[in-house]
Amino acid sequence: PINYEDNSYEKIQVLLDNFLERNKIPTSYLSGFLIEENTDYALKIKEKIYTISEIQEINKRLYIPIQSKEIFNSLGRGTAILEFEKQLLAYMYSHGQKHIAKLKDAFSYINEDLKEVNIIDWGCGQGIASKSYLDFFGSNQVKSIVLIEPSVSALKRAALHVNNEVENIKTINKEFDFIEEIDLEGISSSDRIDIHLFSNVIDMDFFDLSKLIALIKKSFKGVQYFFVISPHIDASKTERINLFTEKLINNNGVLLFNETKSKGNWINGWSKVIRIFKVHI
Repeated sequence: PINYEDNSYEKIQVLLDNFLERNKIPTSYLSGFLIEENTDYALKIKEKIYTISEIQEINKRLYIPIQSKEIFNSLGRGTAILEFEKQLLAYMYSHGQKHIAKLKDAFSYINEDLKEVNIIDWGCGQGIASKSYLDFFGSNQVKSIVLIEPSVSALKRAALHVNNEVENIKTINKEFDFIEEIDLEGISSSDRIDIHLFSNVIDMDFFDLSKLIALIKKSFKGVQYFFVISPHIDASKTERINLFTEKLINNNGVLLFNETKSKGNWINGWSKVIRIFKVHI
């Protein structure tokens, strides 16, 4: 459960951020709009509008003939920054189905009419969360999608996966710690709802959580919905998600849905952590 009075975990996070020297010199990133083009995979995906489940099946068919333990291990249990197409295929094959299932489950708990929305897909990977949102709610009311991802290969593929349905797409090739307000300038507007998707991201401790929260508060305005979805790894990972939720809810927010299922207590023996909340900034 979320404890709004105990801030011990927050103190631990601050110590961890300092120890890991979060103010390191940033890696070189690519600017401008990034999308995968003119590859066999891109030509296939552009043929028609596929659902995310169909895309996962395409990846499965492409990966099975080349699958290996080496490729699978390079995924780092789904946490590594992916560089090569074989890794992209392997991720979708190994983790895609349960990733998609968690997202569909989370979206099913929202009964509110979400119109005129901007999607911000944080740590988007191959765009599984954005594409799942489009499949579930439809693309008619989605006015823009912002894809944020440090892996160039994954980011280009994410843009490809949503390009058939949304015209206004922005790609940001950066790790969270190096995103600046100027990168997010012009995304948020008072007449639209911002949908923040954090799928399999917040429980990872490779970025400064406090810095990310401050960036969100400075860069967005109006009504914000947050979908935070992850597997249940352990208590400390879940507490990091709770801290993120708590700090933003304290800014004129309300928790809409809160569920944790440990491994073996959900479908197919999978686990899930879901936090959905609404904030007015």
